[in-house]
Amino acid sequence: MRAVAPPDRVPRVRLRRLLSEPWPVWTAVLVMTAASVVLMVWNLGRGDNFAFYESAAKSMSESWRAFVFGAFDPGATVTLDKLSGFLVPQAASAALFGFSTSALALPQVVEGVVTIWCCALVGLRWGGRPAALVAAGAAASMPIFVSMFGHPMEDGLVTMALAVALVWWQRAVLTGSWWALAWSGIAVGVGFQAKMMQAWFVLPGLVIALLVLGGMSRVRRLARAGTFAAVAVAASVGWMAIVQVVPSGVRPFVDGSTNDNLFAMVFGYNGIDRVFPGLVPGAVGPGEQSGGATAAISSMLGSTGGFALHPKLFAPENLTQIGWLYPAAAAGIVLAFARWWPRRDHRSAAERAAFATTVAVTLWLAVAAAVLTASVMPHTAYLAALGVQLALLAAIAFSRAWTLQRSGRRRDRLVLPALLAGQTVWAVALASWGAMPAVLAVPMGAVSICGAAVVLTREVRSGTRLSPRAASTAVAVVAGLALLAGPALWSVQALDASRDGSGIDAYLGWRPPAAVAGVASPRPARTADVYGFPVAAAPDTSVVDPGATESFHVSTPNLWGGPPTASTPVDDLLRVIAADASGAPAPAAGTGAPIVTDSWAISADIIDTTGQAVLTDGGYSGAVPVFTTAQLKDLVDNGSVRWFVVKAGAGAKDPVAQFVAQQRCTVVRTWGTDASVSAGALGLLADTRSSVAKNLSPVLNGLTAEADAASAASSASATSRPDRSFTLWQCRP
Repeated sequence: MRAVAPPDRVPRVRLRRLLSEPWPVWTAVLVMTAASVVLMVWNLGRGDNFAFYESAAKSMSESWRAFVFGAFDPGATVTLDKLSGFLVPQAASAALFGFSTSALALPQVVEGVVTIWCCALVGLRWGGRPAALVAAGAAASMPIFVSMFGHPMEDGLVTMALAVALVWWQRAVLTGSWWALAWSGIAVGVGFQAKMMQAWFVLPGLVIALLVLGGMSRVRRLARAGTFAAVAVAASVGWMAIVQVVPSGVRPFVDGSTNDNLFAMVFGYNGIDRVFPGLVPGAVGPGEQSGGATAAISSMLGSTGGFALHPKLFAPENLTQIGWLYPAAAAGIVLAFARWWPRRDHRSAAERAAFATTVAVTLWLAVAAAVLTASVMPHTAYLAALGVQLALLAAIAFSRAWTLQRSGRRRDRLVLPALLAGQTVWAVALASWGAMPAVLAVPMGAVSICGAAVVLTREVRSGTRLSPRAASTAVAVVAGLALLAGPALWSVQALDASRDGSGIDAYLGWRPPAAVAGVASPRPARTADVYGFPVAAAPDTSVVDPGATESFHVSTPNLWGGPPTASTPVDDLLRVIAADASGAPAPAAGTGAPIVTDSWAISADIIDTTGQAVLTDGGYSGAVPVFTTAQLKDLVDNGSVRWFVVKAGAGAKDPVAQFVAQQRCTVVRTWGTDASVSAGALGLLADTRSSVAKNLSPVLNGLTAEADAASAASSASATSRPDRSFTLWQCRP
């Protein structure tokens, strides 16, 4: 039997390793991080956040019960339709600095900084200083990262958590530490609290890499892989299990489920049922989410139709956000496997770790890309699931190509010029398609072309001889700048508020025309919905002005934004209720909520502006049975509640609408259209726009345009849409 070589060790690689590098290295990382932070915070206070999560963050910042259970409202009657881990930093920031748009976004900036430094550290361990610098630069300049980390979104925490998990996993591979392996699994669990099953994209790669890692017995490899997987899964579902054993009457009702089950919400509503509808019992199913339209159309496009399987990761509008380094990442996979593929039994620990890292990052990228390709992406921030892997693979491509410059074979020395030439052509193509402003596109092209030319000229003139150290360093810097010029200069558009993303859609730059029936339109302008939810207007049918798409102006910095203000209808609603406050009953026990509504949008506006608890039925999906008509009757009979706000187009299964219709309730006032507007296709399609927001697919854009046209034709007022209409009812015992 062949003897297994003892696991030799390398020096312990701690997190402070990066700062122990020569000052030019860590200073460069610091400068790149600072530049990225400037782009992130330039419009930090501008707003355009998703009102549903914004309100939940405020509720969690004001109520410990809401904080613990991840409730939408301060009274903790219903949870979010997702795990609330991503809101924990936002709620803490709001409690510390006061509730404001900037306070909610600030934690994501910190998460972005941590992600950049994690990429630098992994790159340093994997490919040395060149890889560390390029990895940091790639993460700092990636457009989707710049926009996403500058707004309150759940994708920021999961991205950071998985980057941290990779750091600890890599240390465990290098040192054999079981504690590092456990911390890596715990970090995956933190990511799960932020965005649930997306955090598990990394698991196949890390587990398989542990299994193929040499230098130890098969039993030990199985034990380490099993331990890591067990810790990751336990850290992911541990909090869910604890909450689930709490009696239903003590905790909030679980949104996204019909049976008050957290596992149905996480693995059904937010997971498996999005691909195989109805597979998980108790999950809100297709046809029920967001009044039925969102899920039905999503099912058409993703689950049962062929639209979701198109190569959306190569769609031009997505390439400008995440795809600048595709050629370099592909080269990185080839070069890394060519360098570290196991050809002999007795490799060093560092070589084995490099091979394991190559396997882990490549499989992580493959899993994430496969899932995103097969599913419908509601907004652009989903693309961030590819960001860390692309940054690291591009970095290792640069590092290997730079190392091959010292080779005695000309074909090896031509790898770097070829890499830069390919990246230059790719970047110019993306800049041209994405209508990159000329003031940014010209220097981008110049830097890319000059960088490739300098490297190629150096090879032609110097042959196999190395240049002096200073000249060699200068060439490396120029080559690195050429590699990253595209994403870096595209991300500068974050300084223009009209081109920056939002808390709903982290799209940076000019959004391309929607190909709907041959109609071209510029990027839809953000218009504040009546409930504080920015909604993209219907596509403009006018001809696009080419000059408008290329205009770029640096906006005035908006670093700190104040609290949101109520929309006019909801402000009027609160005035009507306040005018009758002298005769108002005491709030419901334990809720502090004298108002009941079937619309989370109305509740969100009230919570955002007043902090007042509102009893909300239906949850985000509109199909969650939080209350029964009997429970609502008890609240009225005992004098706890008498105000009911019913959204227009309430369906026949809506318990709030049923209650006010059956009991002795009177209409106080109606805002918008008459509350009897049916919940047919018109209302559902208009509702879909509010749910999916502005990152709509061409098919959804067409449906939204048709719904808007029908609404305008059937209503006397252009603003009287079903989602902007509600009725205030007063009910007495």
